[in-house]
Amino acid sequence: MAGVGNGGAVAKVTARCDREEGCPLYQRGDRVEFASVAVSGVERAPVCYRAVIKFIPVVEKIRGGGAPWNFDNTFCGGCEHGKAWFAFQSAAPDNAYHHTTRFEEFAMNALTKIKLFAGVHPTIARRIVPLIRERSVRAGDIIVRSGERIGALCMILGGRYDVVTRDEKQAEKHLMTLGRGDCIGEASLVTGEPSFATVVAGGVGQLLEIPSRDFPTLLALIPTLGLGLARDVLQRFSRMGASSAADDRSGIIGRLEVVGAGELVQAMSLNRQTGVLTVTAPEGTGSMYFEEGRLLDASMGAETGAEPFYRFLRWTKGTFRFEAGKHDVAASIREDTIALLLEGMRRIDEASKQAVIHQP
Repeated sequence: MAGVGNGGAVAKVTARCDREEGCPLYQRGDRVEFASVAVSGVERAPVCYRAVIKFIPVVEKIRGGGAPWNFDNTFCGGCEHGKAWFAFQSAAPDNAYHHTTRFEEFAMNALTKIKLFAGVHPTIARRIVPLIRERSVRAGDIIVRSGERIGALCMILGGRYDVVTRDEKQAEKHLMTLGRGDCIGEASLVTGEPSFATVVAGGVGQLLEIPSRDFPTLLALIPTLGLGLARDVLQRFSRMGASSAADDRSGIIGRLEVVGAGELVQAMSLNRQTGVLTVTAPEGTGSMYFEEGRLLDASMGAETGAEPFYRFLRWTKGTFRFEAGKHDVAASIREDTIALLLEGMRRIDEASKQAVIHQP
């Protein structure tokens, strides 16, 4: 399906050095970007005029609709100093990836394979399509680097993607492998923080992307998406398990503006999480302890029990942090967690009705 989303239109082509022998300019991983009217090195990489001349015919073929991976291992032409081999990657312009009926059909079918969008009504899914662009990747392509903010929510249609970090000795550590139906970047979008790991394509693959600038629109189109995001982030955290703890990452953080209080509690319950959830908002600070998904204690200041929990459900702005681990906590709550949640929602609804009645 490469090129389906943009009708063959390509805004830029990037050449990446995969191998070199004595080249004085390029090391493995260096990239040169061919935009519509300029050529530039990425992250201060140099530009070799001999290589540019050699690559221009390849770039034009890719712009004409050729699959970038057909040009893997392209030789730079070499010189008396050394030689290098490159692979290529293309990107569609932002305004050219969602205008064809063919792409709409492709994207609608693709969304049914993404776990995050399971159960989304086709009418709503069709409204998401204009936000989506398609991206093809090859082995070694970096989807997001540790310490960087991801530019899009990436949904995996095909391929294998390795999530890796580096320890204090810079030794690479594999955390997990993601595949079809998984997403990349949802944790950063939920937390607002840079990625703590690098995600690398393990082979030829295919992604659907929704740019981060369109993320608020996506949340507005699917108000329940916050629950799915919270579940995904918590599941990802559980899958990393001991690896996260070993890296001194004892918890996850997020924003209530993205994952609502009720959605967060549902995710805790559905994923049977054990640990402490701490929330800081303009209204105050509170903490809740969950064990196997059941809420056992909630506190704000000196007050404990269900009432602090009900107040927390009204909060719409602030940050939360979840730290996994079992604690010896005196249970202040006996009720079922979902029953508490429903009662909290009923109180919020009742308060909203009363506010409308008393409006001047």
